[in-house]
Amino acid sequence: MSSESGSQRSESKSIRSVEIGIRVLEALIASPKPLALKDVAERSDLSRSQAHRYLSAYVNTGLVKRNERAGHYELGPFSIKLGLAAFSRHDIDDESKWAVETLVDETNLTGLVSIWGDHGPTIIRWTHGSPPIATSLSLGSTLSVLSSSAGQVFFAFTNANRTAALVAAERANATVQPDLDVEALRLKIRQDGYSMVSDLVVPGLNAISAPILNKAGEAAAVIGLISRGGNKIRRNSKTVQRLLDVTRTASTHIGFVEK
Repeated sequence: MSSESGSQRSESKSIRSVEIGIRVLEALIASPKPLALKDVAERSDLSRSQAHRYLSAYVNTGLVKRNERAGHYELGPFSIKLGLAAFSRHDIDDESKWAVETLVDETNLTGLVSIWGDHGPTIIRWTHGSPPIATSLSLGSTLSVLSSSAGQVFFAFTNANRTAALVAAERANATVQPDLDVEALRLKIRQDGYSMVSDLVVPGLNAISAPILNKAGEAAAVIGLISRGGNKIRRNSKTVQRLLDVTRTASTHIGFVEK
């Protein structure tokens, strides 16, 4: 038997238990909220005892975490590390890093990079300004789609099918004003090229965000700047213009062509 045929045969083999375990992880990835054991089993087409064995192994490795009081499961800290490692292999990581560091150096404001994760806008980079801002937000934090500036930018510059479920959930849970005209919001942000909010995510903080667009014209990442209430970023200010200039440059570097 040739080495080539032996290689092909070995590549066709796989560890069945790993493939089955991926179904468990996919069930958690697809859910916007933690799942009970019975729901994980049902969504991964396993018995409860099978699902429990996989979940226990994943909890031990950090891929999954379990809420001890509710007994529900969700993706764990190692899943975030894995996702960030995969993200870092792409050009967008270099461009977003350059963009946020450039803006923080020039403005002294705190800068964030967010990507669209399995549960919505997710912070993957936090660069402190001067003075640094203390907040409950951190790496891996998930932001509101309709209340945060980063979330609003994703809402405006992402296919509506990707954001629809989270938008509906936020409106159903009354986490946003009930009379909010989401389509008017989308059109305004697309027209302005950025979103600005004050006191909505963290009281006393203002945030402005703009997208780094991919070839399809969708937000591959969102760059945000945060200021304290007394140092509010003004619309049409040099800071806003610089944010737009930097994110447009980063967008062209990853293939976006402005029409």
